[in-house]
Amino acid sequence: MTKHITKTLIISTIIILLPIIYGVVYYQQLPAAMVTHWGFNNTPNGWMPKIAAVYGIPIGMMLLQWLIVGLTQFGVKRSGGAPRMERIVYWLIPVITVVLYLTTIQANLGTAVDIRRVAMLLVAGIFILMGNYLPTVPGNSYHWGIKKSKGRPELNAIISRKLAHAMVISGLLCLLSIFFSVWVSTVAVIIAIGWVIGVSIYSMRLQSRR
Repeated sequence: MTKHITKTLIISTIIILLPIIYGVVYYQQLPAAMVTHWGFNNTPNGWMPKIAAVYGIPIGMMLLQWLIVGLTQFGVKRSGGAPRMERIVYWLIPVITVVLYLTTIQANLGTAVDIRRVAMLLVAGIFILMGNYLPTVPGNSYHWGIKKSKGRPELNAIISRKLAHAMVISGLLCLLSIFFSVWVSTVAVIIAIGWVIGVSIYSMRLQSRR
């Protein structure tokens, strides 16, 4: 890895692990079994031992971050880079970890937290950011999940544009859904996933016909 990537990995790892301090400060006040998963209606449906939640979640996210950075760098060496998209990907896990960890601690301390809205804000942000930068991915960057055709820039542009539009609009739907009931958020997520999958299938068929 380059010095820049090594620096990014070190800084992102520190950011991922820093929230542990927050968990340690409130450790004695936290329940022995902490809620770590909620349904769309904010009903708890998953628990973890306190020690696993306070220490294990950040460590697990740190390992996931290392895996993502490693796989991304492997793809960059294999088929070319996409600097703007890489920056987004490298900072997704740190941001998600900090937001969800602090939210989880507060919820287990008895603070009224609308988990559904927090989750939808994160999902919306991810969709909008990735959709916004997707067209900047070079045509030979297969590792980003879009198989583009070499030497066919017009087709590549169509594929990137359609998928980018689907992701951005889906993200906006998820964002708007936080102002309505839980059912609206559920429908927004279903539409978002279905739309992105549908556009991906359409793109593959488009390539096979041309």
